[in-house]
Amino acid sequence: MNILIVDDELLIRRSLSRALAGQGHVCVEAENGAEALALLATSTFDMMILDLIMPVKSGYDVIQECLQQLPIFIISAFSGPELSADYLKSDPRIRLVIKKPFENLFETVNLILKTDSRGAP
Repeated sequence: MNILIVDDELLIRRSLSRALAGQGHVCVEAENGAEALALLATSTFDMMILDLIMPVKSGYDVIQECLQQLPIFIISAFSGPELSADYLKSDPRIRLVIKKPFENLFETVNLILKTDSRGAP
């Protein structure tokens, strides 16, 4: 599976990438929404793990501008009304919201993979 990991925090990007690559997935990293959109314009991904609050372009911008119909897993420390159930239902690509910081990286990775394979948590 080809996975795009978009987060401005290097440690989170690298940790997720290593954990997913260790399970046989190909991971590509982007440190902001502008980089993510450039990658999405030239490559196809099976899923995207996306932070919401980033410099240059936010995760919200990526969701609005992304033309690919791929599952999106939001990871964010932010907890505003934009993460309400109504917002999440507004785009069928959004499968799951995971709050930062992660308690257990491997549990988080397994939850993402399990949710993607079933289409729902």
